[in-house]
Amino acid sequence: CGENLHMFTLELLEEALTVGRVGIFVDYPTIDPTNTTQADSKSLGLRPILKQYCTESIINWKETVIGNSCVLSMVVLAEEVSLPGESEFDVVQGMQYRVLDLSMLPKELGDPQLVYRVRVFTINQKTNADVLMSTAYPMIKGKYLTTIPFFVIGTDSVEICPDSPPLVDLVDINLSHYRTNADY
Repeated sequence: CGENLHMFTLELLEEALTVGRVGIFVDYPTIDPTNTTQADSKSLGLRPILKQYCTESIINWKETVIGNSCVLSMVVLAEEVSLPGESEFDVVQGMQYRVLDLSMLPKELGDPQLVYRVRVFTINQKTNADVLMSTAYPMIKGKYLTTIPFFVIGTDSVEICPDSPPLVDLVDINLSHYRTNADY
């Protein structure tokens, strides 16, 4: 949304302190690298952006051992979006799911290798089936990414598994005080 980095980090800190973790997704614009120069990218404002995902939006994830290290191999993010309604003036709020994963690159795009892929799904309200809206293989400087650009900040670590919220002890003590006063 064009907010400055200072405000973005304050929102990250507030979310991490409230629920115990927050996700940061580095989203890269999809462009044709063969026809776009660095000057074109700069003039069009094509640059990576940071998106914050609250812990409730991180639906599912998977880690895999690749090359003797445990890496994030899949993460599913829920996003609330505005969808077109029955007329051109109707807008309906709906959910879409962004699946970030490591997948083999299709042969028509280059040599088969394990690369980062983004797929966006919506749910058909009538049939309750997943509908694939788009698939992209983001690139930087003409090369496919080999890791998922999604990072998790927790209260105790930078692992994707949730930590206990830091304020839960204070909440427990306040609840204990309330119960004690109610008993008296």
